[in-house]
Amino acid sequence: MKTLRLLAATALIPFFPLVGAVAFAASLPEARAGRPALVIALPGGTSAARRVARAGGYPVLGFSARLGLVAHSQAPDFLDRLRRGGPVVLLDAATLPDFLCTTNA
Repeated sequence: MKTLRLLAATALIPFFPLVGAVAFAASLPEARAGRPALVIALPGGTSAARRVARAGGYPVLGFSARLGLVAHSQAPDFLDRLRRGGPVVLLDAATLPDFLCTTNA
């Protein structure tokens, strides 16, 4: 019986960091229409800059990285067009710094 418990506990150990990472990702602020969005493309696919251009947006900062950039568009369906372009993570760039850098008092 102890061996079975030990085996079960050993098998579950790798899942704890995964659960924490998923919970953290789920709590990040989701992008909203009319606000700057942090656009993160998956590696090996179309770059974030190309996705933003196809969706009718533009980079907010003067540079962009291969995987992500801060972008904006006045078009109300900008985020929907980005999502239709394939797998991408869209976060609210305006509230993300406050979310990541605040302390819990």
